[in-house]
Amino acid sequence: MEIITTIQHDLLVARKAGDQLQTQTLQALLTRITNAEAVSATDMQPRTGVGATEVTRKQLSEEEVKTIIRQEKAEIDEALTSMADHTDHPYAQELQHKATIIAAYIS
Repeated sequence: MEIITTIQHDLLVARKAGDQLQTQTLQALLTRITNAEAVSATDMQPRTGVGATEVTRKQLSEEEVKTIIRQEKAEIDEALTSMADHTDHPYAQELQHKATIIAAYIS
């Protein structure tokens, strides 16, 4: 997963640089991807014994990961649209910065 590896690397760089907004944005993005890899409870086979609680995660394709990233950006864009009358508000500026961070992974 080249995209995931890149996001993880960029997250580490952001943490070391103390960039809180980029760190939060990339962490949220990785969490969303990780959640998509989770296997639903209905798909799990009942097991007992050692490793009974371990479940193999889904392997997402690069396109599936890009779709998740696009969805995250679309949600941010929707929030920005709802704040169109308040573009000078600090939260709107934060959302714009998040959108820019995320857009870098789907271009």
